[in-house]
Amino acid sequence: MRLSTSSALYISKYAVETRYSRVLKLTTAFGVLVLLATMSQRPTLAQNTERQIYLSEASTIGIKEMGKHFQKECPNTSFAAEKEKGDYILEAKVITTTIPSNMQNVPPDVQTTNDLVLFDRDHILVRASSASNLGNAVKDVCHAIKNSILLEVVDSQTMTESLDVRGVSGGTGVAGAIGTIVNETTGRRTHTDSSLLYVISNGERAILDCYERRKGCTPTGNGKYYAEFDGESLWLDFRMPLIHTYVRNHYLVAGGW
Repeated sequence: MRLSTSSALYISKYAVETRYSRVLKLTTAFGVLVLLATMSQRPTLAQNTERQIYLSEASTIGIKEMGKHFQKECPNTSFAAEKEKGDYILEAKVITTTIPSNMQNVPPDVQTTNDLVLFDRDHILVRASSASNLGNAVKDVCHAIKNSILLEVVDSQTMTESLDVRGVSGGTGVAGAIGTIVNETTGRRTHTDSSLLYVISNGERAILDCYERRKGCTPTGNGKYYAEFDGESLWLDFRMPLIHTYVRNHYLVAGGW
């Protein structure tokens, strides 16, 4: 059967389009495979960059004791002999605490912890960890080295809650006894926490919402802090002024400003 000129042109056009479509699909699929292979082979910055840690003079835990744990948890780190060459400063101490017993003839409880505090070269706190097992403390520090980002807190919103549950103390009868117990165990309580943080990180402006629903987030002043970022939420460490204890707050990324 002989085809007309228009029919032949239509079939030829269809064949070209079909062949082009197949080539396009193959090319696209090949490009995706190449991209995935490239991404899987591309190491992250934290994993690829060698970091040096300087062990502070105040440390009581030596490099020899911690070395194997750092090699396991973050092998791309090494200890610097000079402070100027370190990317981080690590203070590592063994802390022994004696807790007296309230029972007669029972000796006090002695607890030993490994306290590791990591700062950057500008002495900004990166991570503080305390654990009875040295390997667990090193694991926390290495996790911070791999996942921390630098934030600048420029503003915040705090929330204060005051609760007065004092009863009628003293007196006779059940009411007086209950009132005395309530006063001794509760009384007036005031709690202030930081509900929102307005931060800048790498040029991006974000609002962080406190995710510590049970106890709230300890108020944080303006300044620069490190936070461990998991893709959705952040754990921010900082040192409380005056009492010098370390606090760790949990925030969710709530939006931008």
